[in-house]
Parts: sequence; C-alpha cells; structure tokens
Amino acid sequence: MHSTLEGSVPPYIGVDLTDRYAPGCRRIDVCGLTPDSKGLLIPKFWKWHWDPAPGTLDIRSIENELRQCMYTMVDGPQGLARPQRRLRECERCCGAVGKTQYLRPRSLRMFGGFICSSLDLFDALHRAGLALSAADFKGVNEIYPGHSWAKFATRLPKKTKTEGRVARKAILETCGVVFQSGFLPNADENDAAIGALLAAAADRKVTGLGIRHVGDPLYLDKNVLREGPIVVPNLEHDLLRRIQDAVEKFKGPAPLRLTPIKRTPAIRQSAQLRTILPPTVLLQILIESANEGRPVLLTYGEAYRILCDPEMKVYGQGYGDKVIHIATRTAPQTLENLGEVRLDTFIVDKKTKKPSTGHWPEVNYDEEDWIRLFNDAEIDPEEL
Repeated sequence: MHSTLEGSVPPYIGVDLTDRYAPGCRRIDVCGLTPDSKGLLIPKFWKWHWDPAPGTLDIRSIENELRQCMYTMVDGPQGLARPQRRLRECERCCGAVGKTQYLRPRSLRMFGGFICSSLDLFDALHRAGLALSAADFKGVNEIYPGHSWAKFATRLPKKTKTEGRVARKAILETCGVVFQSGFLPNADENDAAIGALLAAAADRKVTGLGIRHVGDPLYLDKNVLREGPIVVPNLEHDLLRRIQDAVEKFKGPAPLRLTPIKRTPAIRQSAQLRTILPPTVLLQILIESANEGRPVLLTYGEAYRILCDPEMKVYGQGYGDKVIHIATRTAPQTLENLGEVRLDTFIVDKKTKKPSTGHWPEVNYDEEDWIRLFNDAEIDPEEL
C-alpha cells in the first residue's frame, strides 16, 4: 500500500475504507487531526492506495504512520462473526447496515469486496503486531460513521448532497475542528474526519465528547480474527445542545414514533386469517425486525395482499400503484442508522430486489446505505 501523506503524522487519524476488489478501486480517504496551541483541531487530508487484490497487502508505508500516531479509527469490520452467527455483536448493538457473517464472503457479492478488503487490512495490521481494539483505545480501532453521525444529530440530509456535507461540517466545527476558509469536505472526507474526531476524543481533546466500546472483544480463532468492538461516541448535554443548534436548519420535521406493539399475528398469518394489516403497524414490524438484525423486504404483490386484499391471486400493475400510494403516505419513523423511513423503504420490485428509481430522490438516505442494510434481507418471508 502507498500513502500520499507529506510532513508529520497527526496524532489522531480517521480512515474511510474502500473496496480493493472493485474494478474501479477508489483510493482511501484519510483524515488526521492535530491540536493547536488553543486546543482547536487542525485537519489534514490525504490518501492511501490499495495494493491490487487479491494479493497480500504490503502495509509498511501505512504501518509507519499508524505507529507514529496515538489513536486511529477505521471504518470497516476487523473480524468475522462467531461461528454460525449472521452478524457480529457490535453490529447488532449499533444496528449496522453492513453485516459480517462467520464465513468470509465472496468478493463479488454485494459489499463482499468491501468486507474482504477490511478483513485483509486488519489481518495485516495484526500480523505486523499493531494494537487492535485495546481497552484504552491506543492503536487501531473500528468505527461505524453512520452510527456516529446519528448520535451527534438525527434527520441529517443525505451525506452526498451539499446540505448534508455542510451539516456534517458544522458538527465537526462545533466539536472544535477548524477547516480552511471555503473548504467543504466531501462525503468520504467527512466520514474520515468523524473517525479522527473520535480518535481525538480518546485522548480527551474534545470537550463534552467521550467514547466507549460496544460489542464483544476481538479474538483469534485458528488464525482468523473474529468479532471485535465498535467505538461509539458519548456526548454530554451541552455539546449535544450546541450541535443541535448548529444543524437545526438542515433537519426535516420530527418523525412519528409509535407505541411498541407485539408482533402477532405474523405477516403471513394476517393473510391466512384474511385480515388486513394497517400500514403503520406493518411499517413498525419491519423496522423492529431490521433493528434486531433480520431485515425483511416485501414485493409489491405481497404488500398488496397484506395491506389490501389477503385473497388476491393474480397480481396486476394497478395493484403496485395502489401499494405505492399507501406506502409513500405513511408517517415516517426512525430506522437505526438509516434515518427516517416510510413503508416504501421496504417494498421492492421482484426482479431488481430494490425500490423503484422514483424512490431515491424523495429520501434522505443514499442507495448505497440502503443496499448495505438490505443486502441479505429476506423477501416475502413466511413469518416475521
């Protein structure tokens, strides 16, 4: 691997990993923060270049940087799940949209290349003897930016839109990061910067911001790294209030929150019993299932049976239009790490297994984040 860093190594580093197995492999965005004499944090951005996949990584260049800095936060899984598990404990705790199962995924699978890239890197760091997920956070740690941003502020605009980038920059500035005049980080730079900010918080350099580990410890299982915790932020009330004030103009209306319900009867049972499930109830069931680590999607036909006609035998195009009419008018609720969602978030075309193209301009999350969450989702399950 190669680094473009010039000059001294900042003490706090955040890394936004990319997929080294992708045909158009992108460079890795890295952000470093250095405190000045006033205690403000001065950012520096640079790139890491992957070695070609699937060859062994030569990390000597970046290893030198990581040994010189104090704390590093990397956006990517450091190990596989425990045997027979579908996701790691830290991913369950954070409601992570990406799921790392107990077996290494095929690199051609959706997000499989990203997971394999991160596993490659952490394996190389482990073999080089760098500290990983230490109790005092020294060395290299794992973060999940989507979860971190949600802890700082909810209902943020899409991270790739200008207003989303400005809102995230405002959060970083409220925490003491000082950017050059006129500089606006892109989405990847912002994610690297939030990692560097948590690294600075590990050294108590951010007033009102602490961090902690969630999930199970990292352990070695027959030369395979498994589990490992994710670092998450802890915000004191005063800092949280100042951040909310800074980003208030970027937020949408507060989502509706419903009283928890018991998930009986199951969705398929509602059809068998010839009952129609209210759309708000169906939405809450689907959100609860996703938050528990078992995301579920419905085709238009199945959604029509549940919402409109349990006895429907033959699906027609007009039914899909009616489903979309109902789904897009459900009051939004909050899905962990994805933000506000309506019922149409969970309804997909049978062939593409994704929402229609008209869905994306109307929501605050990116298609990439949706795919990561629903990559392994069950479609039209018999029970929930």
